[in-house]
Amino acid sequence: MENQIVSIRATVSFPSLIDEITYRGAPTGKYGVQLTNLSERAIERLEELGVELKQKPDDKYARGKFIECKSQYPIDNNGRFKILFESDGKIPFEGDPREIGYGSIVRAKVKAYKGRDGVIRPSLVSMAVEELVQPEVTSDEDAMAEVL
Repeated sequence: MENQIVSIRATVSFPSLIDEITYRGAPTGKYGVQLTNLSERAIERLEELGVELKQKPDDKYARGKFIECKSQYPIDNNGRFKILFESDGKIPFEGDPREIGYGSIVRAKVKAYKGRDGVIRPSLVSMAVEELVQPEVTSDEDAMAEVL
């Protein structure tokens, strides 16, 4: 199933498309997104590629089975490849990738690759935003106003 690409519909969780993923407050040098709430068909297709899906017991985020696609490079349209698209899947996403917030619905094309450790991991080929949910941003001033 090498180089096979599958198309899945998913909910975006914990997007770090152009800002590095942090772990315990420290940057990891990676970018990524979790694709969550996968359908049975999507799960089946990903498993056919050999991708091991994640699922957290008692998940307070209600992600169901999900995959996490990581990259050493920002996931945007500024590099060699166009990755983010509008809902038609053809027009490049015109907004800031930071606008793709937790809960956005996307149609993603994913392929699998074997990591150095031999584990089969998902790789994001493209992502079309079907329903955009902008992140809730609170500035320090808003937070201070609530405190006062």
